Amino acid sequence: MRGNDHMRADSHLHSAFSTDGVSEMEELVRAGIAQGFSCMIFTEHKDIGMPKEEGEEDYDFSALDTDAYFRRGRELREKYAGQIKIGLGVEAGMLAERMPEIDAFVRSAGFDEIIASQHLILGHDCYWTKYYAHLSPQEAAHRWIGDIYRNLSAMPEYDILAHPDYLLRYAGQEEDRRYALYSDSYAPVLRMLAENGKALEVNIGSLRRGGNITVFYQDILRHYRDLGGELVSIGTDAHSAEGYGTGFEMAEEMLRICGFRFYAYFVNRAPETVKL
Repeated sequence: MRGNDHMRADSHLHSAFSTDGVSEMEELVRAGIAQGFSCMIFTEHKDIGMPKEEGEEDYDFSALDTDAYFRRGRELREKYAGQIKIGLGVEAGMLAERMPEIDAFVRSAGFDEIIASQHLILGHDCYWTKYYAHLSPQEAAHRWIGDIYRNLSAMPEYDILAHPDYLLRYAGQEEDRRYALYSDSYAPVLRMLAENGKALEVNIGSLRRGGNITVFYQDILRHYRDLGGELVSIGTDAHSAEGYGTGFEMAEEMLRICGFRFYAYFVNRAPETVKL
């Protein structure tokens, strides 16, 4: 695990190669250079089995043209060599009945970094709360966290667990976004990450929402550290070059407050660290 001082590294962002991405890769690279980033790891969506919702048929989260993505990424690596490091990763959505297929895909493609994401509950994106409205927000969250544990157990080839608050962005009210309500359910997930040398993500897209989500991240980071977790990552989760990098300092400061001295990004599936 190599260390780097005086860097800024984004481990989670999307270009137009993702179905919901807005900006082309080069637009994002230029924005990253302008904002002083030293490394950007693109993590395009690949959500095998993600259903298409009514009114959003144009979005296909299961589609990723890996060949075109890699080809363009390598062109930009060469063009911007010496200015910024560009990594080519994937954000792999987890779905229990498709885990063998998902695991085979991430193993075969040669990604620099693999982010594991639990976007779904009861077979639908957490954004669509109507599909789990029969559950209380806290019941839904406990069920969703259980899905994270089971699916990570079936997918050993990943590097980072993304946005541990994802369902709570959409479900319930501020009082439902207190980490203490879910710490017992999250303990085995965090212990698994710590024991297997995986990273827990601080997602800037979440932090910018404010409220109890900010406190949630402080509490889960402290719990993770208490359980022996050392590897953490910072992801902008950007889908556009507009406003790129806003809030990154907030994530860095939160990690310092919670006792972390570095954060990580992955190159060729190996962690490299940035001193805080």
